[in-house]
Amino acid sequence: MNYLAGLLCLSMTLIVACCVETSMMASLRQAPTGQFRAFWVDAFNPGFKTPEQIDALITHAKQANVNALLLQVRRRGDSYYLNSLEPPAQDASYNPQFDALQYAIERARANGIEVHAFVATLAIWQTTFGVPAHPNHVYNQHGPTKTGRDFWLTHDQTGALAPAGGGRIYLDPGHPDAVDYTVNVLVHLIKHYELDGLHLDIIRYPEGGNWGYNPVNIERFQRRYGRAAVPSPADPDFQQWRRDQVTNLVRKIYLHVIAIKPHLKLSMAAIAFGAAPVTESDWRASAAYAEVYQDWRAWLEEGIIDMAIVMNYDREHNTTQRTWFNDWIEWDKNHRYNRHVVIGIGAFLNSIEGSLAQARRALLMPSRQGAWADGIAFYSYATTNAAAPPSNIIRPNTEFYRALSQPTSYDPVQPPIFADPAPTPPMTWKTHPTQGHVMGTVKSADGQPVDGALIEIASASNSSIKWVQSDGSGFFGAVGLEPDSYRIRVRRNGVATASVTALIAAGQVTIANLRIEH
Repeated sequence: MNYLAGLLCLSMTLIVACCVETSMMASLRQAPTGQFRAFWVDAFNPGFKTPEQIDALITHAKQANVNALLLQVRRRGDSYYLNSLEPPAQDASYNPQFDALQYAIERARANGIEVHAFVATLAIWQTTFGVPAHPNHVYNQHGPTKTGRDFWLTHDQTGALAPAGGGRIYLDPGHPDAVDYTVNVLVHLIKHYELDGLHLDIIRYPEGGNWGYNPVNIERFQRRYGRAAVPSPADPDFQQWRRDQVTNLVRKIYLHVIAIKPHLKLSMAAIAFGAAPVTESDWRASAAYAEVYQDWRAWLEEGIIDMAIVMNYDREHNTTQRTWFNDWIEWDKNHRYNRHVVIGIGAFLNSIEGSLAQARRALLMPSRQGAWADGIAFYSYATTNAAAPPSNIIRPNTEFYRALSQPTSYDPVQPPIFADPAPTPPMTWKTHPTQGHVMGTVKSADGQPVDGALIEIASASNSSIKWVQSDGSGFFGAVGLEPDSYRIRVRRNGVATASVTALIAAGQVTIANLRIEH
């Protein structure tokens, strides 16, 4: 049975079994072509650190009919690849002379499997690791021993760099130098490796909502809002400020990446803690939006990511969490905004049976509005099942890989979830672009970056106008512009203080730099 025929047959069976309305059958026949099928391959476990591990990984991916691998090649401000701006991973199980990423790319490409570089974006160390051995590690160069502009880490109001009891240590996205460092590391990576995608993990503030008190970030906030006092964590302006800093970083990464490699897929690991939003206003109360300041719904809508992989890590055997999972995948599918949304499944929390049951609901059924997910990803390749009901024992990982593509007792429904190979879904905005983009910097007459400049991007042939602001390095950018000539102006009190004309072409990033001369 071919892939599409099997999918339609299975979906119709599930509709009858679940007593879903007949009207849904028509939408089931509109299943998208292609599916993103991935394993997150984390660097805290074996998986890709030796040639032998990579050979086994490719074998298992082929066996499971998985078509993409998310390899964690930047764990904590370090690298599992050789052509890097950062030191090799401080990992006893990794030979720092081995280019794990390059070897994985070569082996995967030969087998028709995509490789996406999975990077911890803002978490650059953690307390359990001690202190980095390499003197050039960003923690040593810009961590707790540094002061003033040289100190890049985020902390809370008390000065704590990590939650009580220890944990991850983050760069602050409100510090312009930390942002530029991060962008440079990632641009260097995508320039030197033939990747299919770049996957941003931990692109947010830490949990709790109390972070962002890096002195440079606070000074920028105070200057922007004309304040002398340090804001409280609950200050709405400060909350939005921190949300904007994360969004600015994502936009900056996206534009720099696609300016170099337009077809590279930029994805991110999206937070989905707790109960799902039901209404649009509910989103503003979600942990993603209100606690870690990761407004990934807006990123999809703006078009500054190509794919959100939503971490729907819930236990199938827990009634409350099962409801969370179902509600979240409903939200996920209905908020794609002409980009891709992939359902992330926490295999490490579930039995094999539980993960497969979640995968079927995530991938093979549309939302109540008739919207589909673009694929599923399992976390993680090394931890595919837990001692959870109904088996209550941990099975070998190979049992999970087999169950994805072969009939097994773990899954009573046939055909298996990945019965046949499938391509990843096309990203038509990349393969057949109709819009273009712009990025640039705003500098003062003496060549200094202008933070918070208000910039008007106006089409020459119609009334289309987009407004953006520059970040702490003077950078600005906009995506999704219709091809045309544009007048780009810095506005102050309604008066243009700098202006340039830019021609926007479909599928291209135009550079437009501005200098304020008075």
